[in-house]
Amino acid sequence: MRIGIDLDSVCIEFSTNKPLPGLTEDLRRIHAWAAIRGHRLLCISGRAIRLTAGPNTGMLGAIDALIKAEIFYVFEEFHFINGFHKTVVATDLLLDDDPMVYDAWLKHGGNPDNFILFRTEENKHLWLYDELAQISSLKDLPDIVDRLLGL
Repeated sequence: MRIGIDLDSVCIEFSTNKPLPGLTEDLRRIHAWAAIRGHRLLCISGRAIRLTAGPNTGMLGAIDALIKAEIFYVFEEFHFINGFHKTVVATDLLLDDDPMVYDAWLKHGGNPDNFILFRTEENKHLWLYDELAQISSLKDLPDIVDRLLGL
């Protein structure tokens, strides 16, 4: 299974590129779990290649942050697509915090059961949707994916 993981607000802060608390440990565990299950982890970001909203907001700042956190190796693929049309990347499952990405996922034929909402303060209006799989910590990703797959 190809699992797309959003970068900003899920792994690192957009404006500072600081890893979210526990990111290194969580992604290392997820990487080990994915290897056992035969899943591929893809980093998918709406960031542009160039700086767009200030210092370090482009692709290079993000990659530098992942290298410094010693988790760059966790992802088999990187996609920086300059917008929220993450559906152009072939994934079986997508973890993202942006409601617009969820809307695009559905519009382009994505299975609603294969989208996982990463809870943030900015999207709390969606937390009440029981039909939408949701997590608030990356450490919960393996459990919810296994549950979605009936394992």
